[in-house]
Amino acid sequence: MNTTTIASLAEIRFEPTIRPIMDELTGLRRHLRCPKGHEDAHATFAATPFVVAGAAAPALGFAEEVKRFLALAETSEPAEVAFGLSQLLALSALNAAATVAVALLPPRTTADISARARMGRDVLLAARDKDGARFVNAAKRAFAFDHADQPDRGERLRLEPASVPDIDYVRHDEPAVAGLEQGLSLIAWLRGQLVLGGLVEDAGSLIDRADSIARHIEAYEVDAAELDQLERSRQGLLLLATADLARVVLFAGLVGNGRDLRRSALSVADELPLARLHAVIVFAALAAEWLEELACSRRGASINAAAA
Repeated sequence: MNTTTIASLAEIRFEPTIRPIMDELTGLRRHLRCPKGHEDAHATFAATPFVVAGAAAPALGFAEEVKRFLALAETSEPAEVAFGLSQLLALSALNAAATVAVALLPPRTTADISARARMGRDVLLAARDKDGARFVNAAKRAFAFDHADQPDRGERLRLEPASVPDIDYVRHDEPAVAGLEQGLSLIAWLRGQLVLGGLVEDAGSLIDRADSIARHIEAYEVDAAELDQLERSRQGLLLLATADLARVVLFAGLVGNGRDLRRSALSVADELPLARLHAVIVFAALAAEWLEELACSRRGASINAAAA
């Protein structure tokens, strides 16, 4: 991450160029070859060898920037901290999205399983430090820990936090880590989360299509090859629907009162036929509660600053 030594938030030199920022849940769609997605495209998507560590590294990278903000806040003036709350909120939301993506992505390899277990252990340890029993239980289900699993057991996989790429290497269609120096870009990304409502309807449509495939499999005799194709299509549809719903649940309250939109997303999520996918949404909803508290603090700081 950034290696420049500064003493307070006031010393941050903001990058003037607004770079594109994409969260890891949105980034899943780059693996869908046909954006509108025919069933064969969703089957190919479901079979994609997602690299779970590829989502875990950005999660750690954003977490490092959150820690950096909090450390600098201790030596900064209250007005500087208030100004930086938008950056902190964006970094925290992007970290949460990457963490949820790690829980959601189907592991294909031993490294994938280890990366998800490592992230799950870290989440559980952090939650237990805060005495968050509900969050601990939700995280266990989302990260597929059974009751025998403990967060301090098993071989520790070494994961390095992703670094902020040079501006020349940033791509519009790929997620990448941003830091405090990209504060203007983070604020621009935050404002872009105002437009989320269509995702709920889209997710509902994806779930309906997956249900239609399930009914087709039950009603008709299909050979092994067709069954495999249909099942993978169904899995791809449900994976994308879950990612979209998780985005809404996480981000709905970032820039306004998104409780009605979040309730709509949670209602649609109840239609997910797989318990683990629903567990990921529940985990995202609990993570969103902390983000909403931070968003409320940000709005309160803005009101106080305007009144001063």
